[in-house]
Amino acid sequence: MKCGAKYEVSIVLIMFISGIIGVCVALPFVLYYHEKILSNLIWSFLSGMAIGFTATYVFSIFIRNARKNPTGSFVLVGLTIGIGTVLAALLLSLEDMRQLGMMVLLAETVGLIMTYGTYRYATRLNDRLLRTQERFRNDD
Repeated sequence: MKCGAKYEVSIVLIMFISGIIGVCVALPFVLYYHEKILSNLIWSFLSGMAIGFTATYVFSIFIRNARKNPTGSFVLVGLTIGIGTVLAALLLSLEDMRQLGMMVLLAETVGLIMTYGTYRYATRLNDRLLRTQERFRNDD
């Protein structure tokens, strides 16, 4: 499998997981209002996918410039998730600010945990690659 194909598979996986997170975040509110449950869950899935894709893109762009200090990238991901969640909730006609706050808090928590896990995984792979390259350089 080519490197580009692996990236495409991982982005599709991230988007799918983000869609599931979108459904899980919105599910209590959708069930509470009992209105258009199926269409609202589909919208939540699509919103989660869009938020996940955008957050992944934002993180990958800014982490390249801040390899030593990724804090700014995580802040931007948090803002992306928060803004995306608020927009999705408003499009779902969620008007209660307390419920909106709970939805954003849940989305932020899960999204940032997922981002941190992905970051740690990529960092470990890169470290392993660097060690392997060093070993081959030393063998020459």
